[in-house]
Amino acid sequence: MDAVAGTVAEVRREHGLVMNSLGVEKPQEWFDADNKNGYAARIVAHLVLMAADRARLLGYGRKDVVRLLDATGIE
Repeated sequence: MDAVAGTVAEVRREHGLVMNSLGVEKPQEWFDADNKNGYAARIVAHLVLMAADRARLLGYGRKDVVRLLDATGIE
């Protein structure tokens, strides 16, 4: 909770955005997160494709999306 609270406060303070959701509405979707072919993997694919489409509608391109993903530090 402390990490989330700190992040939410930083985003609001530095960017003026109010984060009111972490996007996890159904935690049971992640029960098989250790399986790359399970339901959780399909949810990830759906979310990434949906985000890419919405980014396009907002005028962001592939490079913008990749830059955001790179900024997360995920390997």
